[in-house]
Amino acid sequence: MTLMDEDGLILDLQHRNRTLGKIRSGTYGVNPATGKSSPQRSETFIVTSDFQHFVQSAEDTYGGIMEEWQPQGNGAAQWRVVTDEVALDAILPPGPKSPLSQAYEKWTRGGIQRRCNGVLERKSGQPCLCKQQYGEDSWWERAPVGQACKVTTRLNVILPDVPDIGVWLFETHSYHAALELPAHVATMRRIFGTEIPIPIRLFLTQRRVTRNGETKHFPVPAIELRGLTAGQAMAALLPGAAGQQAMAAAQGQQALEAGPPPNYLVEIEQARTRNEVVAIWRQAKQSPSTTVSGKEIEVAAKARVQAIDQASQAWQALVEVWTGTLPELEEAFRAANDGLDPQAASADQLRAFCASVEAEAPQTPPAASEPAGAAAEEPVEADIVPDKPERQMDPAPAPPAPAQSAPEQPQGRPVGAANRQTLTKLNTLFGEAGISGDARFLWLLNTCNVKVTSTAQLTAAKADEAIAKLEPETQAHREDLKMRVWQVWSDLGGTRDELTPAVCLWVNTNTKRRSKQPVTRLDEVSNVHLDAFLNALSADPGKGQITPDAYRQAVAAQNAS
Repeated sequence: MTLMDEDGLILDLQHRNRTLGKIRSGTYGVNPATGKSSPQRSETFIVTSDFQHFVQSAEDTYGGIMEEWQPQGNGAAQWRVVTDEVALDAILPPGPKSPLSQAYEKWTRGGIQRRCNGVLERKSGQPCLCKQQYGEDSWWERAPVGQACKVTTRLNVILPDVPDIGVWLFETHSYHAALELPAHVATMRRIFGTEIPIPIRLFLTQRRVTRNGETKHFPVPAIELRGLTAGQAMAALLPGAAGQQAMAAAQGQQALEAGPPPNYLVEIEQARTRNEVVAIWRQAKQSPSTTVSGKEIEVAAKARVQAIDQASQAWQALVEVWTGTLPELEEAFRAANDGLDPQAASADQLRAFCASVEAEAPQTPPAASEPAGAAAEEPVEADIVPDKPERQMDPAPAPPAPAQSAPEQPQGRPVGAANRQTLTKLNTLFGEAGISGDARFLWLLNTCNVKVTSTAQLTAAKADEAIAKLEPETQAHREDLKMRVWQVWSDLGGTRDELTPAVCLWVNTNTKRRSKQPVTRLDEVSNVHLDAFLNALSADPGKGQITPDAYRQAVAAQNAS
């Protein structure tokens, strides 16, 4: 007869939490050098599960693109997201059984063959078989590849930002993690006990080791206590009421210092530039809100970016029809809109003022002022990505005298003109920032308050000023392109491990560059060529489109030859 306790539970069954999925730090992928599938390290955590809605929630919280995924072996298809995160907030589940286990294990297609604690192999009941075969010390280094057991550490955690309260299994074969994780988990459970959940952070840390003159870099999984200092945690070890009071005081002080949680939706609505929206969106991904979902924040951010883009276009149209200086335009707009700063205005408010300027042309400033500049070509970006040149309309304290506020208008080659080397760098940066044609001159007017029809009309000082302001915009444009390239590449079925070699192969094959050396790293690829690769990804099939499958075929052809 099966024993039952007074609560109606079976005593000889080992109860456990439901496993919702796995957290991984690597996967199988195509090695560009061999064209074959092999284990690949991931720079970020990977979340997999049989349940699509769990992985969808992980995508909303941690970023990345959800995809269907076939694990190695004969298992059923699952869902996977390669997240953007190298650190995940987690919880060690309570219970008498430790959430961590480890063993030396050997697996084949037929399943587990060996499971050993370093002394006894449990399936056969014999002493450690690997030590018998390969020696007592460092046997894993002497054993042929794939023949000996692997050190295997498993940690069950709860992800507080994903639905349900089941556990997620994190598994690693890291030797350093096998040394450090058990001691860390044991210390935490000694401090907090086994009856309460323990807040932790699971993260990947980079290590370096030098052996035989060769330096290797590799990631090591680790955990840390989240939300408390070591001193606050140790206060829990004080006996009785003293420990409870110390712990409560520590948690209360922490909550007091943290202040109220951020309202990301309000912050997004108040953001005035695309880059501000991006910064808020990224902060929300790293510190998720407890009141709104990641999807709601993303939708709000996209809508705000679209509104900012529309306002930017409306502002540029207004600059075209205005015949005075920028400070005069800003002052006139404030006067007509109850003091509203044009940088805070909506697209509709800017369009309405533009219509009134066009309708009342005689009331504009004297015709002696030159037109403000040519129209710029401003693409509308649907994604949440750092902006190309932003509207820069710093408020003027008061309209200065016309002679001082008018933009500089050099005629021909001015005194102190920029030299050819400086102009070459400037025009290269314009291309790298995605600013072409007459849009360059409107950018110079808005950003450097100088009106030209050719960059050759710039003085050396103004060219240097433009270069200094273009460099961060160039970097922002690069991050924009990288994010958009990854989104399209992943939508087409490509992996992160394939992306960099695919970009380099395409650039080396399809573009003309001053340097004849082939590019091998993404930081060697210019923004112009990244943009060209993005256009090739987005092209219609049969019209120059590049796809992950085409890249794989090219690699296979190279290896075959």
